[in-house]
Amino acid sequence: MKLFRTWFRAIYIGLVLGTHGLFFACRWLVLRLRGVPVAQREALITQTLLLVFGTLGATFIKVAQYLSTRPDLIPDSVVAGLQKLQDRVEPFPYRDVRRILLDELGEPPEAIFSELDPYPEASASVAQVHRGVLLADGREVAVKILRPDIDRVVALDLTLMRLTARLLNIVPALRILAPVEVVDEFAEAIVQQLDLAQEAANNRRFAENFAGDERVAVPDLVDDLCTRRVLCMQFIHGEKVLGPVRSAEAAERLARAGFHMLLRMVFV
Repeated sequence: MKLFRTWFRAIYIGLVLGTHGLFFACRWLVLRLRGVPVAQREALITQTLLLVFGTLGATFIKVAQYLSTRPDLIPDSVVAGLQKLQDRVEPFPYRDVRRILLDELGEPPEAIFSELDPYPEASASVAQVHRGVLLADGREVAVKILRPDIDRVVALDLTLMRLTARLLNIVPALRILAPVEVVDEFAEAIVQQLDLAQEAANNRRFAENFAGDERVAVPDLVDDLCTRRVLCMQFIHGEKVLGPVRSAEAAERLARAGFHMLLRMVFV
């Protein structure tokens, strides 16, 4: 059964890549013949990549997220487009949210939350986040929930990626890029993200390590509502670290605090 699913997934990926690749090549050729500026052609690249990665799902969206942090490898316009996949991936339905919460917590959302927004605050590759209010004490919380069936999809994709990496490793010119090692490292990172209990443990460790630093605030966990597929914590209203800042002074404070955190995590 697993072999059948793997081959079916491989055929699906091939069809998606082939179809979008063909349309891209045709449209690129038309734009080139018309003398369209480079910026518009790069916009076509971004549009195609968003369609491909979004269609193929979590594992490939993770690849896109990695590329969005590498302006040294791809054009800035493409980087800006891929950054949309960091928290604006197509969300999964609320009925799945409700089902997962019932399976994981043993009670329906109405028994736990006085409010639970059916529309996510953010939707990413492996999970999405909903704002809620606890029925017990009125605390505002962020509820992170893994995507349905995410484990199976990621496992299939990683199997195909490892197979592709081994084939590429046969070519001497490509062996220097260490494709097998790159895929193994990527696989380890994404598999860890599929366990929200591990994320909760990391949250606790981070809070303990920075307990004496007034510049760092760590959201409190609601331990009774944290499982492998659900993470519930204090909702903090803020701004994205890569977003616009209010002033040069604020940017400098943020940079200094972030750099200090990085040094402490590495050396202490």
